[in-house]
Order: sequence, then structure tokens, then C-alpha cells
Amino acid sequence: MAVVGATAEETKFGGAALRNLVDFGFSGTIHPVNPSHSTIAGLPCVASLSDLPPGSVELAVMAVPSRFVVQECQAAVAHGVGAIIVFASDLPPEDLAELRELATTSGVRLLGPNTSGLSNLRDRFVPRGAKTHSRNLGPGNVAVFAQSGGLSATITNLLPPYGVGLAYTVSVGQQLDVDLWDLTDHAAGDDDIDTIVVAVEDVTRPDAMVAAVRRAVTTGKLVVALRLGRTASGAAAVATHTGAIVGDAGPSLDLLAAAGALVVDDIDMIAALIGLRNLLPPTVRGLDRVAVMTTSGAEGALIADVLHDGGCALLPLPDESQAWVGANLRMVPPTNPLDTGGAIVTDQRSIAETLTHLRTLDRDIDLVLANITAFADNYEFVYECAHDGASADLPVPIVLAARHVEGLNDKGIAHLRQGAFPRFRSGPFAARVIARYNTWLRASTTLPGLHLSGSRPGVTTGAPVTLPYWQSRLRLASAGLGFPAGDVVDDATLAGKVAADIGGPVALKLSSTTLNHKTLGGGVALGLTDAEAVTSAAERMLSMARDNGDASAVVSVEAMMPAPVELLLGAVRDPALGPCVVLGLGGSVAEALAEVVTLPIPLERDAAAWMLDHSALGRMPLVTAHRGAIEDAVVALASWLDHHDDVVSVDINPLALSLDGTLTALDARVVLHVVPEER
Repeated sequence: MAVVGATAEETKFGGAALRNLVDFGFSGTIHPVNPSHSTIAGLPCVASLSDLPPGSVELAVMAVPSRFVVQECQAAVAHGVGAIIVFASDLPPEDLAELRELATTSGVRLLGPNTSGLSNLRDRFVPRGAKTHSRNLGPGNVAVFAQSGGLSATITNLLPPYGVGLAYTVSVGQQLDVDLWDLTDHAAGDDDIDTIVVAVEDVTRPDAMVAAVRRAVTTGKLVVALRLGRTASGAAAVATHTGAIVGDAGPSLDLLAAAGALVVDDIDMIAALIGLRNLLPPTVRGLDRVAVMTTSGAEGALIADVLHDGGCALLPLPDESQAWVGANLRMVPPTNPLDTGGAIVTDQRSIAETLTHLRTLDRDIDLVLANITAFADNYEFVYECAHDGASADLPVPIVLAARHVEGLNDKGIAHLRQGAFPRFRSGPFAARVIARYNTWLRASTTLPGLHLSGSRPGVTTGAPVTLPYWQSRLRLASAGLGFPAGDVVDDATLAGKVAADIGGPVALKLSSTTLNHKTLGGGVALGLTDAEAVTSAAERMLSMARDNGDASAVVSVEAMMPAPVELLLGAVRDPALGPCVVLGLGGSVAEALAEVVTLPIPLERDAAAWMLDHSALGRMPLVTAHRGAIEDAVVALASWLDHHDDVVSVDINPLALSLDGTLTALDARVVLHVVPEER
């Protein structure tokens, strides 16, 4: 390989890459390329690639100023180089276009630009333009891929405390050629990789993303995905309430999860999840029975709350264990969490004895969480005891969370690192990790079919146009959605007559191009029971619309419908994924909770069921009883979207679920894109 722009200065890309190759023991031939030097790092230096035999270089690292990148890459291709890494981060658009064309037409594989390179510790091959590896980072079975070089370094440097090693890490930069999903797919086929970490800033090839992640998880690998940029900012995203709730990254977050990835938003949790997985037998399908031993009762309570929220049950200790506690631990009630804080004051060896006992109860316990807090005068012995209890070869795996109130010094850490188990920084944090992993274990047992293919247009050109309520209703009725009985009028007196024909309480809604938010703008009146009240409300609404410049406004008069459960069913057109269906809690809590699940079309019944399972809706008894009707509505809206390319977003909120399972849309709004007329 060649380092073009090599230098002895290790603070520069060319110097760091060359030094990393030498220091990590790359066994191949390294050619420093720099016309100003005869040798660098003890290696003979050439002035240019043309000074080397054609075809003698497989990989060229471009550590040259941005103005030379294109010409040097062209020279590398002409020389027969098969792959190129480009560090430069400030290339102009025209140079980026030339590099993309070069990769497309020549067949050379290009990593970058704006990359820090790659680190393959397993093969001692580190052409990386930075010396930021942790001293404790060793080879292992984890692959880490990110767009950002700094982020990839941060993730990998968090691995050692959990006993986790790195196989390779790559930062892809601007992804002109090689991207995250090329690398994920490669790692999916690598038998020596058991975990893939991918940090996603934007999604450019959703079909490749799904295929790569699904391939990895179906071969038994864990894919941990960190998704950056979750806020709603695009103009199209806020065209409806639904778009604002979904946010910029919502669709890709849910798509990653549906593909089988364990999605996180906490960098610190990534290494901890991998450490936890390494503790567990490969056949584990749930962590439903956790026993907690703590030296702090208050922290034990916090741990119990976190585990409960993650679906992990803290069952009472079995009878034999309760008897053991009574016989061996002074002043300790036999509960779960088991607070041994009082016992260790007089007998610190009880830590090891208690952990050893709990770890023999494999018929009753899936996992033991040991939460150890030590103080300045006893931490060495306490951690030595914890080590003894954790390192014993016993059937129940253990998570050891060790906190020292003044910080662990080297000797304290050494006690914990004597065994082949990770150390979690605190009990509550370890509980969060266990709960998150348990949630993923449950979800990964049933993954939906995902059928992304062909052209999937994102936000289209043109100015979005929001249809008034009644026009939105007419459009969505063709999707098979039910609406309350009613009619639309442009005269207040007629509104009273329609209400009388309906009978019972009615709802009035202003359908006007000047009022998108009807409730906030005074365009809704509910529970009206007499013709005079209906007429008065209709006159007020129509007058308001006329005063706002809308002479064509109308008022809908509809029967009031009960809504024991209110859903949100909608759609957004994601820039990367195209049209997506949105499902979640509706009504007044929709925006406050922002609890929705979003998947791109086409959607079949199993995907609709997955959406319901991953929404808070799925835990509601009435929804459970009538989930088939909700799944039908999701599939129907997805099919309708597939035939309406002009739809930017849909907002059906609330969609009322009645006691007999009937779904009725009580409000709706459709946003279309309008292509500007040609002049």
C-alpha cells in the first residue's frame, strides 16, 4: 500500500496513518510517497506513485491537500490501484462530482472523503489518519462503522472496560462510494464478527440498510444502531401534527428496529450492551427473572423501578434462598432486591458468598445484578470479594456494577479486571442496559417483512397545499376509512336542518383554506344538541372564514361519536424513505407524548401488527381485543398512499376506536404537493 502525502509529523494525517501502520505491525509493503523526503519512519520514500511498478499498490491513502486530491486519485487509478482512502474534508462540489464519477467508471473502491480511515486490529492493519486509540483496546469480534471519525473513535474507546475487543472500525465520511451499508453487509458475512455497531447520521439507501441489517441479525449477530439527528426541522415534516410528531429521524429509527437492529440514543450504552451480551448464553431469549444484590437499599429501589419498566420481573427469592439468607446474613430481609449493606459492615466476605449462592439458582433466576458501592476505607477488600463471587464458574450469569464514592483507582480496577467479566459504572445504569436488551430480545423474535424496492421519492418540489377538512375527508373515504354520519353546508340555517336530521348531539367543523388548526382557531364546536345552537355556531364560523378572506368556506355537521380509545393514524413523505404510515396514541395527548411508530410502504399485515406491538397502543385492553381492525386500517392507508403520489402528509387524529371495534375518523387533514406550472 502507499501513503500519498506521508510525513514524519504524526499530528498530520499522513504521519499518523504511516505511524499506525508501522506501530500496529502491518505485514505488507508500505510505500511512503512524498517528493521532499528520501525516507520516512525508516522506510524508503518515492516522489510519486509513478515511481513504483504498475499494479504494485492495492490501496492508496490520500493524505494530500484538497486541491491535489482529484489529480492524485486519477493518477492512482491509472497506476492500477484498486482502493483509495481520501482524508480531505473541504473538497468543492465539482471535485466531489469528479471523484464519484471516477469511482463509478473505473471500478476503484473509494472510502471518504472526510474520513479518518479504518482500523483493523484483528489483522494489525491500521491506515488511520489519527492516533486516538485507547491503550487498552485489543482485537475482538466487534465491528464499528460511523460517518464521523471522532464518533467511531469514541465508541471504540468505550469498549475496554466491558472486556470487549475490536475487529475493525471504519469512518465513511461523505460516502461517495463505500457507505455504511456496504460495510454492514460485509461484516454480516464475516463469521468472526458477532456484533456490528453502526452510527447513522442520514439514510441514503434504505433498501440496502434493511438488507444488510436483516442479513446480520438472521445469522445471529447483534446490530446496535445509534441514530443521530432526531428533531423535526424540515418544512414538509411540520405540514401536519403527524409530521412534527414523527420528526426527522423517526421513520429511519423505526425501520432500523423493524429490520432487527437494537436502536439506542446513548453512546455510553453501546459498549455496555455488548458487554452484557457477551455474558449471556447464545440461546437466551429473555431476561424476565432478575435477582438484585445491592449494598445500598435506596439504589436497589431505583434499580427495581428501571427493571420493571423494561419488562424484567423481580420475583420473590425462592424458598431455599430465603432460608439461606436467614441462616447466613445478619440483619438482611430475604427480599429481591437483596440489601446486604448491613451485613457487609461486619462481614465483607458475605458479598462473595451471597453472589455465589444466587448464581446457583438457574431454575429460578436468569441473571444476577450485583450493585456494589464501596468506601475509601474498605474498597479493596470489597471489590476482591465481588470479584470472587463474579468469577466463579456458575450457571447464572452476573452483571457487576461497581461504584467507588471517591473514584476507582488503578488497584481497585485491577481487582475487578482479574475476571473475564465487564464492570458497569453503577447499578441503575446496568439496570437500564439490562432492560433495554430485554426489550430488544422480546422484539427480535418476530420481525416483519419489509419490501423496499424501486424508486421511492422523498419530499417533492412545489408548494405544499393543505386541503380543508371536508376535502380531506372525501379523499380519505376512498381509502376505506369511516367517518361520522353528516353533511357539509355553506349556510348556517341549513346546518341546523342537517343537525335535526341526524338527531342527537352533533359536531361542527369549519372547512376553510385559511384555518389549518381548527380547534385552536375556534373552528370546532362539539356536543351541540339543538338547532339554534347549531345555527349560531355555524354562522360564527362562516363569518370568521369570510373575514379571513375565504368566501368558499363550508361547515360540516356530523354526529358525535364516542371515543373510548383515540388513535393517531397518518402519513409522512420522508426524504429518504418516501411515503410512510404513522400509528400511535391520538387525541390531545398525541403531541405531548409523541408516541408513534412509522414504517415506509408497501406494508403488509405482519408489518402493521409489528407497528401495533411497538406502540403504547398495543398494551391497551380495548386495542388488544380489536387489533385486527387497526391492522386493516394501517394496511388500507398504506395501499391508498401507494396510489397517490401527490400526498405529502396525512393527519387522522383522533381515529376513534369504539367498544365494538369500529374505527371512525373524527378529524382529518391531507397535505398535497403542487408542481409549479411551466411558463
